[in-house]
Amino acid sequence: MVKEGILYDKTYENKGEVFKKDIHFISRNYKLYPALKQDPALLEQIKEIEAEINNRIYYYIPKEKIGEITPQIQDGDIILITTGQEGLDTAHLGFAVREKHTLKLLHASSTGKKVMITSGSLEDYIRQIPSFTGIMIGRIVN
Repeated sequence: MVKEGILYDKTYENKGEVFKKDIHFISRNYKLYPALKQDPALLEQIKEIEAEINNRIYYYIPKEKIGEITPQIQDGDIILITTGQEGLDTAHLGFAVREKHTLKLLHASSTGKKVMITSGSLEDYIRQIPSFTGIMIGRIVN
């Protein structure tokens, strides 16, 4: 998406730090995905994609620094939530929404079983889930 000029990664310019992980979750857990289990060619394609991801440089904002950069996040920005889970880079996604000057997250909640806006701030939401390590910020190019 970034290559095509549709989405711009705003993470680095907002005090982003290097986010380096060995991404391999899908290929090492392929039995969880019926299509990959049935088609070895698809599994090879996944391995190639993971290798390509591992060759890129990504940035993230650690959870303890989110509060510092919330003024730079705009309504509608895409928020990718990074995870400490081995082999995986992001674990959740939502959209930035401001309500009464508080930055929140519009997302599909697995606990709420619906699309909803967090009751508290984005920063509080990220802080309360131990496996979440921070965020990446994407912005649609106008």
